[in-house]
Amino acid sequence: MKTDAEFYDLARTFPEVLPLLFLGRQPRGAYRAIGLTLKRRELRIDLALEPRLRGDLWWSVEFQGRRDPDAERTLYRKAIALAHERRVWGRVRTAIVYTRAAYARASRPPALGPPEGGGPLEPVRVVLEDIEPDDLLALGPELFALIPLTRIDREIVSARLGAWWRRARRPRLLAPRKLRALKEQFFIFYAARFPRDILRDAKGRIGATMPIEKTRIGRDLIELGEKKGIKKGIKKGIEKGIQKGVQKGRKEALIEMILQVLEFRFGRVPVRVVRLVREPRDVGRLRAMHGASILSASLADFASRYREHPE
Repeated sequence: MKTDAEFYDLARTFPEVLPLLFLGRQPRGAYRAIGLTLKRRELRIDLALEPRLRGDLWWSVEFQGRRDPDAERTLYRKAIALAHERRVWGRVRTAIVYTRAAYARASRPPALGPPEGGGPLEPVRVVLEDIEPDDLLALGPELFALIPLTRIDREIVSARLGAWWRRARRPRLLAPRKLRALKEQFFIFYAARFPRDILRDAKGRIGATMPIEKTRIGRDLIELGEKKGIKKGIKKGIEKGIQKGVQKGRKEALIEMILQVLEFRFGRVPVRVVRLVREPRDVGRLRAMHGASILSASLADFASRYREHPE
């Protein structure tokens, strides 16, 4: 599940989310979510929480949506470098958020030794699929967006979404602008957890509680549906490919579908992107690219996702 960029966007919009998740309570002071490059060590930290109160803890954070045995070791090396470069020895904690328990089990803990930067060696570990949605919301309404990544299935979403959304809104701690952002983030994580539902079933499951047409993703899907040429072309191409059983016909239909979606959303498609779309030989890869064409924030985002998953 590739949701790293979306997770970091959530942290930037709601910087209070992560301290709540790691500490189980509101921190003493506020935080600012930043990404930074440590020039001395030539390391990139995608997400760090910088305290606004002098003397509070810094956090070096990693979001892990795939299996990586070295994830925690890499995270700790970055935390050591952060402590040295920012001169915050003893005040840097590490935290890693796993989407699945299997990914947490596969990761080797950092090797024990003298803590060069001071502070605990062991990271705070959060496994989202082990958390009950109600327990998550008990920490704070800002965590509502992460519910699709917790211990749920489609049926539970249909039955409980209304109650969860009312709990998130009841404290009235969030401004309307932030509530809208929270809904957008929820739909993004829902699409990542249940990728087929976003086109087929999402409106039926969650539309009554949070109308999809009022979100950015929903508007894009509705506009795409209204484009009769695209809709008929996709249907005709896929049906023709299935009837004839010709792999090439199915591929061409998918390629045309992807390019039309990109052109509709972002305007003229550069030649380099057209080449990227036409390059795969596997129909499954093209189907994945169709999903990326709908969910990507820009053509650059689409191209970067594609390059990160070569055949």
